[in-house]
Amino acid sequence: RGKYGSILCEPVPHHHQQSLAPVSSITNGSSVTREILRLNQRDYLLWTCTAWPIEEDQIIDTTGSGDAFIGAVIYALVARKD
Repeated sequence: RGKYGSILCEPVPHHHQQSLAPVSSITNGSSVTREILRLNQRDYLLWTCTAWPIEEDQIIDTTGSGDAFIGAVIYALVARKD
């Protein structure tokens, strides 16, 4: 979503289906929400994060920023404890 933030949709593990509740938080002007999405009889977690507000003159170089972002997301998914 670029300057609008990001969205991540992931299947809910069967053993967590009853324990998950929607969440919402705001940090440094950016908000993160998690909600349950039901699609074709399956539950998914829908994470939505708005982009951090930043002035254009504060941006120095965006080279590799998308790769770094995706790398961080993948690391967080792999390293988390279920």
